[in-house]
Amino acid sequence: HLTRKADVYSFGIVMLELLSGRPALMKRGGIVKEKIGNWAKVHYHTVDDFIDLMDGKLMDQYGKREAKIFTMWAIQCINPDKNQRPEMSLMVNVLEQLQQQLES
Repeated sequence: HLTRKADVYSFGIVMLELLSGRPALMKRGGIVKEKIGNWAKVHYHTVDDFIDLMDGKLMDQYGKREAKIFTMWAIQCINPDKNQRPEMSLMVNVLEQLQQQLES
């Protein structure tokens, strides 16, 4: 069922793909073994667990603070309770602020 909150969920999945360098559907032998949302929830218990989700190649490219914030919002976007997911307009603001911080 397509809704604004479904779009936010999909955006969270894309954020996790970018952050982790992993595909949305992790396959082995052509069979889906794990979905990135489930994988992220297993590895992310507190806000400080963001390092466990990051692609090692990205570690030197971004500040830890920005990576932590990006991860926290990605996890919020895939919340199983659609009413707890942020609005896309809020996500635009968050990403614009992160971009400004990285550029300064």
